[in-house]
Amino acid sequence: MLYYPVESPKKSLLVSIVILFFCLRPIIDLEGKYDGSGINAGGIVGILAAGVILLCCYHYLKEMNGLSVVIVSSFIYLCILFTYNVFFSDNRGATIVDFSRFVVGFSPVLLLLISNFGRNLVDEKMLYKATKLLFLCTLVPIAISWLQFLGYYPYTYFDYVNNAWVGRPSGGYFQPNSLARLLIFNQILLYLMHSKGQVTLWFKNGFTGVLAITTLISTHRTSLIILVLVIVIYELYHYFIVNKTRVKMEGLVAFFLIMSIMTVGLFFAKTAVIDAFQKSIDTLSVVFNNPDVFNPKSDDFLRGRGEKYKMTFEEMGSVGWGGKLVGIGYEKFEPHNDLLRMFLVTGLLGVVLYNMILYCSLYFVWRKVNTYGRLSLIVYYLYITIYGLTLQPTGYPYFMWLFFFGLYFIQVVYKRETNQTVKEGVA
Repeated sequence: MLYYPVESPKKSLLVSIVILFFCLRPIIDLEGKYDGSGINAGGIVGILAAGVILLCCYHYLKEMNGLSVVIVSSFIYLCILFTYNVFFSDNRGATIVDFSRFVVGFSPVLLLLISNFGRNLVDEKMLYKATKLLFLCTLVPIAISWLQFLGYYPYTYFDYVNNAWVGRPSGGYFQPNSLARLLIFNQILLYLMHSKGQVTLWFKNGFTGVLAITTLISTHRTSLIILVLVIVIYELYHYFIVNKTRVKMEGLVAFFLIMSIMTVGLFFAKTAVIDAFQKSIDTLSVVFNNPDVFNPKSDDFLRGRGEKYKMTFEEMGSVGWGGKLVGIGYEKFEPHNDLLRMFLVTGLLGVVLYNMILYCSLYFVWRKVNTYGRLSLIVYYLYITIYGLTLQPTGYPYFMWLFFFGLYFIQVVYKRETNQTVKEGVA
C-alpha cells in the first residue's frame, strides 16, 4: 500500500472533518425545495467547508508553479470577474449567490494542487472511511425514493406528463437529478473501492444493482444513460484487461440475490408497483412519442430545453461586447446547458476560465496516476461532459465537491509507480 505523508496534524483534522460533513450531505440536503429566500443547511456546510480548505491551503500557494499556477490563477480571475459583476449586475443579490456557489464548488481543487509537493491533508485510510460513510448516507435517499415510488412517502417533485402532473421519485430532494447524480458518483467510487479491495465483489455487484434500479425509477434519462455507460466501461475493462476470465460466480450470485430480494418485496406491493412502473414508463415514453423532442427548430426540442438555449442567445445578444465578455453575473433563468450557463453568468472570459480549471486539473492528475486511475479520469470527464449537455454541473456546488473528491481520491490512491508492471484492478 502507498501512503502519502500527512502534512500538519491540525490542518489534517480540519480537512478530515470537512470531508466527513461532505459525506453527510446526502442527509443534510433532504429538505425538499429550496426557495432561495435564505441559506439552507447544505449551503452553510458548503461555505464553512470552502473556508477551511482556503485557510488550510493558502500558505502553499507561494510554492506553486507550472500547471498549478494556471489553475489557481483561473480560480482567482473568476473571483475577480464575479466581484466586478457584483457591482455592475442588475441583480446584486443573485450575483453574490452565484459567486458563493462558484467558490464553494471549486475550492476543493486546491486539495489536488498541494499534493504536488508530496503533501496531503488526508491519506488513503481516511478516504476509504469517508467513501464508506458516503455509501451509508446514500442509502437514506435511496430508501426514500423507493417509498415515494411505492406511494408511502410524499413526492417532492412533479413533472407534467400526458396532460397530468406526475410525481417522480427524487429521494426527498427537489429534483430527481439531485438523486441520480449522487447515485452515479457512488457507482464510480464503488468501482474504485473494489479495485483496492475495500469492498467485496458481493457488495460491489449488489450495490450496483440497487443504484441501477433506483436510477431507473427516478426516470432521469440522462443519468440512466450515464450510469449504464459507467458500468459498461468498468466491466469491459475488468473483463478484458484485468482478469481476462469470466465473471466470478460469487459476483453473479450477489447480483441475482439482491434482485430476488427486491422482486419479492415488490411482489407484496403489487398494485402500487404496477401503478408506479406504469407512471415511470409514461414519463420515459414522452421522449419517444414526441418527434419534436429531437427537432432543433421546435420549442419542444429536448423537452423545452431548446427554448432555453434560444433564450440564452437572445439575452446575450441584447448586451454589448463588454457584457458578452463578462456575462450578466447570475442565472437569470436556467439555460439547461453548462457552457451556456457559463456564458450567461460569466461571459466568454468565464467560459475559458472555467474550462482552464477543469481540463488543467485533468492533465494535472493524469500525469501522476496509473492506468486504472486514468481510466477513472476518463469516466469522470465523460460524466461531467454528457451531464453538462442538458444540465449545469459547474453551477451545482455539491456536484463539484463529489467531482473533485473523486479526482483527489484517484490522485492519492492510484499514484503511478516507477516501472509499474502490474495493472490495477481486482477481478
